[in-house]
Amino acid sequence: MKIYLIDWDETEKETVTERILRLTDSQIEELFDKTGISWLVAMDEVIEEVRQNKKESTSLETLLTEADSKENLLRVVSNFEQN
Repeated sequence: MKIYLIDWDETEKETVTERILRLTDSQIEELFDKTGISWLVAMDEVIEEVRQNKKESTSLETLLTEADSKENLLRVVSNFEQN
């Protein structure tokens, strides 16, 4: 399994984090899937951790740093925002 490490500047990270937190639970679940992030725990536990910890979420941090690419992550978030 290949691990990607995406580098965000603080403004980018803050902006994309806020955008992700505005998505529905099902969209966040799909975002993890579409960007190549999988978990050993149930997805509802991951979503609960994201909702509880918001910007301090370790699951969200994993998504932001280990997604398959910054471009894909931003594209998927944009697609969800448009629909």
